[in-house]
Amino acid sequence: MRTRASKLFRPLAGLLQALAVLVSGLEIAPGAEPRQAPEYEVKAAWLLNLIRFTDWPALAFSSPDAPFVVGVVGKDPFGPDLEKIVSGKTMNGRSIVVKRLSADQDLKQCHLLFVAASEKRRERDLMDKLKALPILTVGEREDFLDHGGAVQFHLVNDSVRFSVNLFPARSTRLRINANVLRLATSVRGKYD
Repeated sequence: MRTRASKLFRPLAGLLQALAVLVSGLEIAPGAEPRQAPEYEVKAAWLLNLIRFTDWPALAFSSPDAPFVVGVVGKDPFGPDLEKIVSGKTMNGRSIVVKRLSADQDLKQCHLLFVAASEKRRERDLMDKLKALPILTVGEREDFLDHGGAVQFHLVNDSVRFSVNLFPARSTRLRINANVLRLATSVRGKYD
C-alpha cells in the first residue's frame, strides 16, 4: 500500500535522478549514446536548476513581470551554453535573461550572479558589496565560499559538484530547496 507521502515523493525522485545525471556530466538525448557533457554546459544546467529550486523574496524584483536576471561577471567561460540552457525557460512565469557584466557595473539588477575565476582579485570586494542583496552568488574558485559566496562549483573525478554556504543566502532571505542541498558535497550553515 502506498502512502500519500510516497505518491508525492515519486515525481521528486525523478527530478533528483535527472539532477544526478546532470551532476555526473552525462547528457542523454532520446536514441543517442550517453556522452560526457562539457564542463560549462553542465555548470549552466546547474545554474538553471539553482534558479528553479531557490526561492527569492518578492522584493528582489522591481515589478511582477520583471525578468529573472542571470549575470556573469568577469571573463565568460560559458560561451553560448548558458543562453542555450535558459532559452525559452521561465522562473515562476518570469523570463530568464543572461547579462555579461563587468565588476564596475550595477550588479544589483542580478538575481543569480556567476563570478568567473578571472575575478580572483575582486572577488572578496564583490561579495562585500552584494552581501545584503537577494542575489544568489555562484563561483568556482577554491575559496569562493570563504569570501562570502553562496554556491561553489568544483570538479570531483571529472564531474561537476558543488558546495553551499547558507549564511549569505539566509541573510538575504533566499531559500535553496532542501533536495538540492542533499546533492551538495558540503553545506555550511542551516536554515532556522
